[in-house]
Amino acid sequence: MSLCSLMGPRSFWPSGVIKFSVQQNLHCKMPYTTTVFKMTCVIILAAAFSLQCSLWLNLETRKNYKYRNTRQKRTSVSNISSERRTPPVLSKHCYKYGKLTAVNQCCRMYDYGFNHRQNILDCAAKSPAWFDSNRGVKTSKLHWMFVGDSHIRNLYDVLIRRLKSPMLVYRKKSYREGLWRKMETLLLAKYQGIPVLVKHLKAPLLLTFTWSPLLELLPNLTKEWLNDEETPPTLVVMGSALHWTHKTWDIYKNIGAEEAAELYKEYISSLSDSLIKLSRRMFVVFKLLDHLPASSNNITNIDTYNQIASEVLPAEVAVWTSTIPLSDLYVKECERKKRDTPETKLWRCQDEKHTGYIVIQRYVDMLLNYGCNHILNLESGYCRHE
Repeated sequence: MSLCSLMGPRSFWPSGVIKFSVQQNLHCKMPYTTTVFKMTCVIILAAAFSLQCSLWLNLETRKNYKYRNTRQKRTSVSNISSERRTPPVLSKHCYKYGKLTAVNQCCRMYDYGFNHRQNILDCAAKSPAWFDSNRGVKTSKLHWMFVGDSHIRNLYDVLIRRLKSPMLVYRKKSYREGLWRKMETLLLAKYQGIPVLVKHLKAPLLLTFTWSPLLELLPNLTKEWLNDEETPPTLVVMGSALHWTHKTWDIYKNIGAEEAAELYKEYISSLSDSLIKLSRRMFVVFKLLDHLPASSNNITNIDTYNQIASEVLPAEVAVWTSTIPLSDLYVKECERKKRDTPETKLWRCQDEKHTGYIVIQRYVDMLLNYGCNHILNLESGYCRHE
């Protein structure tokens, strides 16, 4: 037997090598079969066996690593795919809820109250410049637009109350471009109609609300913004579902829940192209409808409408989900103890179709952290991306 035959194919398999005895493998037909030469054969055989085992283990390790890496990559892509429309500051998965509070586990939440170092006026002062086609100049202004039903109106109302500044004035926009008036005369809770504009006399801040409970005005607004017929906002917050439950009540009662929500699905789907175009020029946020205590009509179908919006809206739109668990906590507290504070509106337990301002204040915290930190480019150091 030659030395090469010792390193034949069989020797490359661990089981084959183990079956060979040293006596069998040392019958090398050489002129001088001394002890030294026999030891050399043993060393060479051991080296070949060790090399083959090393190569085999390395191959298996690479296969396992490739499998784990591919699996991890797929899981990561899946997570991104399901969460990419909901930034950490707006996602319910990033919050720990309890006692009408929500503590973000993914982001550092700043306090944007008027009397704090981080406030919306600082955010407005540092906002990037945009081109005002009506004046033909570039200007720096924080312009946030709220479009939707009474839930969006209440969010807008709390944001204005947060400022508490005598420098705020408002007007109801009409074809005559009405006069700017003091904020004390604005009653948002009773207002439904033409847009309301609130601005700060010294800071570059403009907040607009447009009553459109079915989002029926959104296509026309989109056209005006894209064609520069109206000054486009830097952030649009919209929401609609409550009035769709009323609109489809008869279908819900006579046919069923899925059929009732089908009209809503068709309409939201029809907005996709417009929303994609808007997202190229501004931040677009769609707020899902809160869970409410009412149980006597189609409003019990809220989850169906929210699920439709989450699935149908284009990926470019941020779907706001973190408010829903807070609304659940509010409903439970109202069930435990009915409370009503008309002046502050913190508690409105008698109102079965709206939440109180005690939780809407938390909504505003979330919105300010989202809007201001995107504008100030703080997102990369602000949230953990996992």
